[in-house]
Amino acid sequence: MLIGSKRVQTQLVSDCPGGFIIDVGEHLRRHLFASTKTDDFLKDVRRLAAENLGVIVPITKEAATLDEFARTRLGLCSRDDQITSYAEFKVQKYSRRHEQPVRRLLCLSETCLVERDPATYAVVCATPLEQIVCLVRLEKDPQQFVVEYMNAEGRVYSAAERDLIIASLVDGIRAAGNEQVFVTSHRFDQPLRLLPHGLLLDEDGESQCMRHVIAPPR
Repeated sequence: MLIGSKRVQTQLVSDCPGGFIIDVGEHLRRHLFASTKTDDFLKDVRRLAAENLGVIVPITKEAATLDEFARTRLGLCSRDDQITSYAEFKVQKYSRRHEQPVRRLLCLSETCLVERDPATYAVVCATPLEQIVCLVRLEKDPQQFVVEYMNAEGRVYSAAERDLIIASLVDGIRAAGNEQVFVTSHRFDQPLRLLPHGLLLDEDGESQCMRHVIAPPR
């Protein structure tokens, strides 16, 4: 199911009082929370999603354990072969979570783009290469670039060897079967898009859009 533009499902945790897991996105990245009022919270989430978005947020019948969460927290990118990289690059990552850029290792595996903490080599996040739409080579900064994903999320990095990293990522992404990835110099204005990334208009929809471009409706 979808919350906004993201798929969401929930699961209770048997060995954590009040614990529950929320799986987010197409690759079901897992997030662990605990609350003294878990039942009420999940009930409100499901009610509000149904009333305001018209979707159902499912709760998995079987409860998970903390060990299971630790093994599968990266969702569909949790297997060792998916996070074993053949190329790694030192970058700075810019995020609203941090006031200052943080150091990361941007790692390319056969199927995923993986971020690691360079101090511990722990995986911070991993995303399938098939979900990458484009790489943005920003003009305002000769070291910055952005990885844009199908869910409209963009992750901003910088590195002295930016162009080498972009070229390596394009080669790796296309080798993984995502032939549509491309490089651009500007970010997309998402509110101006007719459809989310990953969806295509049919011929009638394309024709109608072109007619409106040629002769805008009044």
